[in-house]
Parts: sequence; structure tokens; C-alpha cells
Amino acid sequence: MSNRTAERQRATALKAADARAILKARLPLVFADNDAGQVDQVQRFLDSLVVNPAVQKEVDDLDRKSIKSQPDSTIEYRDQDKVRQRDKKKQELIVVKETDRRVRVNHEKLLTSDALKPTTDNPDEAVYLLQVKGALADKGVWLRFATNGAAWIQNANPPIPATDPRRFLIGLWFVPPTMRSRPKPEAWTGKHFSARRSSERLLRMGPPRDDR
Repeated sequence: MSNRTAERQRATALKAADARAILKARLPLVFADNDAGQVDQVQRFLDSLVVNPAVQKEVDDLDRKSIKSQPDSTIEYRDQDKVRQRDKKKQELIVVKETDRRVRVNHEKLLTSDALKPTTDNPDEAVYLLQVKGALADKGVWLRFATNGAAWIQNANPPIPATDPRRFLIGLWFVPPTMRSRPKPEAWTGKHFSARRSSERLLRMGPPRDDR
């Protein structure tokens, strides 16, 4: 049995959220364009939310049990068998790096045909939309997912309790080129970017950065 298969089995037993079902229900346009590897990337993140706390508890229990002391002595030592069991158990943690928490999506599949066409004869609008087109090609639109511990979702509404591993935020992120300050998170509603004919018709969110 592969490590990933074992991870999935344990995550399923712990009732981890199903990435395929969530994407298909909430972000159908994204789901239709994602390959199996990208969906599994989201699934590993969701699995880690329920598997890692359970594994870490077992690691901590083994660590405590490894501590021994001699009678009538303050000297402590480690039971090496328990130490080896602890270290082996650590290998069951699902490692999720910052780069694993995002997937770049094909923004062209999400845009309607007139999304970047000017609606007025104002030359500034045409220039701005060209800048948006360049930003989309350069920075892209990203599917991002995290728990409340991530700084970029601190303003999530409603807030996500940090103590609930089964609650998380998944959303599409993009920042228009004229934005100067860091935008507040907004969850995508599933509508096309061209739903509103203004700069805000594009998701006001930034490309992933490790310092967020």
C-alpha cells in the first residue's frame, strides 16, 4: 500500500472533506479544468486538516511514554524503543508546504468573451483593461486554500475557528494592476468575472506570496 493510499484511508475514516465534491459544487468552472493531480493536491491539504492532529497526538503520547526515570532519582532517560516508535509515527504526518496550498487555474476558461472589452469610449478604460489582461497573463488567478491560521484569511467573514480542523476557506485570488494596498479577502461566488462592469468585476485578491 502506498503512503498516499494510507493517508486517504485514514483521512476518509476521520471524515475529511471531499475535494472533488467541493470543487464541483462550489467552483464548477475550476473543477472542469483541473486535472487529477491538481484535485489530489487540494485533497491532500484537506486530508492533512484531520490526519495531522490525530497523528500529532499519538506522537506526543509516545514522546511522553519514552521518558523514564530511575527510582529515587531525578535523572530521566529515554526508552529508545519508544523513541523509535515516536519517530516512525512522525512519518505519518501529511507534509503540506506553502506552495501546496495553491493551484494556478486557467483564467481564460473563467472569463466570458466580453470580460476585457471596454464598455465606454473612455481611453483610460481601454488602457486599464489591457493592464488587467497583462496582469492575468503574468500573475494569474490562483485557487488558494487554508485554515484560519493563514494571515491572508484573517478577515474571512464569517471567521473560521482555528480549533475546527474541518473548516477552511477555498477561493480564487487575483489583484488588478492598479491596486496599491493589500486587498481584503473575498470569496468567489461562482459568477463570471464580467458580472460587474468595473474594476471590481475581477477578484480583488493577490497572487500567492509566501510572506502572506
